[in-house]
Amino acid sequence: MKRWIAVILAAAMTLSLAACGTAGNTSGTTPPSSGGSQGQAQPEGDFKGTVKVGHLAVISGPDDYLGVPTTAAMQDYLDEVNANGGWLGYKVELVTYDIARGVEEVAPAATKMIEQDKCIAILGPTYSAGATSAQPVVTAGGVPLIALSATNAACTVNEQTGEVYDWMFRVCFTDNYQAEGLANFLIDEGITKVGVLTCVTNSYSVGMENLFTEIFTNAGGTITRTEGFNENDIDFRAQLTNIGATDCEAIFFPATNIRYGVLAAQQARELGIDVPFVLPDSVYGNELLEAAEELEGSFVSTGLIDDDPAYEDYRADFQAKHGMGANMFCYYGLDCLMLLEAAIKEANSLDSADIRAALDDIQDAPVFTGTLTIDPATHNPVDKAVTIMTIKDGGFELYKVFDPKAK
Repeated sequence: MKRWIAVILAAAMTLSLAACGTAGNTSGTTPPSSGGSQGQAQPEGDFKGTVKVGHLAVISGPDDYLGVPTTAAMQDYLDEVNANGGWLGYKVELVTYDIARGVEEVAPAATKMIEQDKCIAILGPTYSAGATSAQPVVTAGGVPLIALSATNAACTVNEQTGEVYDWMFRVCFTDNYQAEGLANFLIDEGITKVGVLTCVTNSYSVGMENLFTEIFTNAGGTITRTEGFNENDIDFRAQLTNIGATDCEAIFFPATNIRYGVLAAQQARELGIDVPFVLPDSVYGNELLEAAEELEGSFVSTGLIDDDPAYEDYRADFQAKHGMGANMFCYYGLDCLMLLEAAIKEANSLDSADIRAALDDIQDAPVFTGTLTIDPATHNPVDKAVTIMTIKDGGFELYKVFDPKAK
């Protein structure tokens, strides 16, 4: 039996057998059937009621790879959970709202999840601006939010006071951690001259550029040139020409989405610029391999190691069932869901405040990508190393696992 199925069944059965749990924000309504359960369905009358979990996701438009596969993966998981008794005897319904049109949709969606849907927790979004937008809403509403891949440190910690936001958590590493890992990795590889391309109108891209530049130069590296572009620009040839005119040995590009990574690589090669790109976790996905030939020998960071055979099995099953590929955001989404599940088990309660308290210092929670321990001072995962993948022969290949704390 594959690892993810085994974990699902074990967790679901454990929670369903804990009959004395407390429910908070529960509803007696039953969600429409999603289908696809691989276990024998729990009879509807055997549930005590229904609890809802919110999911903020991009499920339409050109960036739907961020949310469509993740939503399917989460629903698969919950089908198994519900087939084995639900959480503490309650059926679990996933409530997904599309936030594809921008950050302005996040706060209203989170508000609706809390006030109308009575969600006990919210998972997502994938990007930092969305998570910071939701922070005041979940704080006022007293509902924990677990971010998938929102990497800005300010998502969980107040930058002015240094105090942790009580209701904000994440399963991914932070920009600070990732930038340190990438910068020191390049120094270790003997790459000391780097050009930088950044989106000057995006806080993630600018933040990563600033962090990387500071850490890289402090470690002895040189930034040969920094060039910027505006969000929604698709022609980077002028900026790449300027970078390529320097003696850079690599181009660091904190791209905000995979499309930018593909376009920049293709345009650089058109211009005869053949140094490797260094890309962050925001572009780690099979869609990037559209430019595999142009990105041969380039590096991409991620917070997981998915060359384990268990991932291959999962991806094959997912492709066969859904007709689309599983990606990093699926894995992080399952981590969010399983971390929430572990907190419910720890608290033996479905009350949002009890769940938050359990999340605050949870240790060695079993999740899809391994185990997670949450640092109560930052609400970030502890000991999450930066994995460096290289693009080789049309695919991703594990190159190095880099732990910034070991430096």
